[in-house]
Amino acid sequence: MAITVRVKYKHKYIMTIYKQRYFEHRQNANHRGIPFELTFDEWLQIWQDSGKWQLRGKGKGSYVMSRVGDTGPYKVGNVYINSHEQNASDARRGDKSTTDHSRKISDALRGKKKSAIAVAKNAISQLSRPKYTCQHCDKLISGAGNLKQHIASKHKEIE
Repeated sequence: MAITVRVKYKHKYIMTIYKQRYFEHRQNANHRGIPFELTFDEWLQIWQDSGKWQLRGKGKGSYVMSRVGDTGPYKVGNVYINSHEQNASDARRGDKSTTDHSRKISDALRGKKKSAIAVAKNAISQLSRPKYTCQHCDKLISGAGNLKQHIASKHKEIE
């Protein structure tokens, strides 16, 4: 059963929720610098065969499309449907270190402009965090965790 929704793009048209999710997945892979070689029909067939379409998404208890070994492109034979938790666990246990993985994502996103909404949300988040003054250097630090990290790294000889 195809659900039809109106989606705002350069050219306004009606598309199925499946196609919207497909385009989002393809765009996210592109932003992360990962080749995406699945056609819409291949992508949809993988989800339908898994029986997990209704459970897909981000966060605990949901399912995602994973790549074998978290390497290579999104293509038939290199992807499978996996729980979000297992995918995150596999990424931590993989051959590459977490810092290496983070660096690659950072490199892929470097230079890309954030949307005005993302900038505004970040500003609101920073404003709502409590501020603390370091008792050793009187520096103003946002958030208790950041203060703890600041003291541990800058004043380790004192503590």
